[in-house]
Amino acid sequence: MSKSSVLDTTVKTYLIDCINSDDVELITVADKINYSRIDFYSSQAWNVERIGEQSAVKEWLHGLPSSINIAFANYEILQIAVKWGSLPADYTERQADKILENWFNLLAAKLCQLWHGYHTPQVYGIYKITMKDGFMVSVNASNKKAAIDNVLKSGIVNAPLSAFTNVELIQIIDL
Repeated sequence: MSKSSVLDTTVKTYLIDCINSDDVELITVADKINYSRIDFYSSQAWNVERIGEQSAVKEWLHGLPSSINIAFANYEILQIAVKWGSLPADYTERQADKILENWFNLLAAKLCQLWHGYHTPQVYGIYKITMKDGFMVSVNASNKKAAIDNVLKSGIVNAPLSAFTNVELIQIIDL
């Protein structure tokens, strides 16, 4: 995999992980992508007509929408860029400025690509499943539903669906 395709997947996975809702259960990657697009267009369709989708998404992200919790503090953005390999650990002020100037544009471009189905990463993770009786199990899966299905199919747990009290993504696995 080239460095640019690794970064592409890393940024898109980061965005998917940042998408959340207090009102709607987002089980799959597709749920998260669709939810963010609906949330964006419900308030920003007018701006897309005015300046185009990617520029409108950039402005929307600057406003820190509640449906997508991205880093916005300079220090946090720079730490992420170092982690992603986009910035050396001993970066210069000029390098830092370039990353900070491009942050929201990069995220907007990748979010638009996700919305249009361009190189959507398959995200797998480790899910912790908690049962009513306090029993916990961890399983690798691509989404919450698949995690529960994997546990039920494995025979580890012989219980009805109502016995599952919590399914939580505890770690994303890089593929």
